[in-house]
Amino acid sequence: MDDKVLTINDSVKWVGILDPGLITFDVVMETKYGTTYNSYFIDADKKAIIETSKEPFKEVYLDKIKKVVGFEDIEYIILNHTEPDHSGNLTHLLDFATNATVVGSRSAINFLKNMVDKEFKYMIVSHGDKLSLGNKTLKFISAPFLHWPDTMFTYLEEDRMLFTCDVFGCHYCDERMFDDLVDDFDDAFEYYFRVILKPFSNYMLEAIDKIKDLDIHTICPGHGPILRSNWQKYVEWSKKMARRYGKKGRKT
Repeated sequence: MDDKVLTINDSVKWVGILDPGLITFDVVMETKYGTTYNSYFIDADKKAIIETSKEPFKEVYLDKIKKVVGFEDIEYIILNHTEPDHSGNLTHLLDFATNATVVGSRSAINFLKNMVDKEFKYMIVSHGDKLSLGNKTLKFISAPFLHWPDTMFTYLEEDRMLFTCDVFGCHYCDERMFDDLVDDFDDAFEYYFRVILKPFSNYMLEAIDKIKDLDIHTICPGHGPILRSNWQKYVEWSKKMARRYGKKGRKT
């Protein structure tokens, strides 16, 4: 049974799902290394969850959340992107986390109103907005069309941690999770970019430009390894591929 909870630092834990048996993703993509659905818990004065997980893993996911926080203490659930592999357990989490406010871009909240079968509290955020968690601060960075129009990044200022959802991620499952501990995943990273993000290369370049001045220690994507030791390699690699595939003077 996947009961792994991973400590990233004193304030942030990975509470995601390991799915090593996944063979294909969205029909069009082979996933020979399986995948992960990364969800994160921020242990601040005001407790927050970033992303949920795919719905079939409901019981395992909720058990992991219970290990790190009482449901009643969760104040915010941030969704950087509303595709079902990230939002699939939002409804189930809200059944228990009744005090929580869902945070997302305007597009994300509009999508969720049609996806979640209940009323929920929500907060719409835009590029540059900040949310205080008491002793910690979240900053939101708009990153539309990577690869849905609702996408944003979330930056945890005090911990210098950037949560990027599908960007800088890949379908690669290894329970060790950190980029400096897992086996080589470069082919999975490149394949993921070509299949998922290549059509949106110009938007990728815009997003990378928006984060260039951030003081980053760790990048926490929505799938695959957490980039704590060499995140620069994967940002630069993404930039290189986006420049190769993008079209000058127009959006992709």
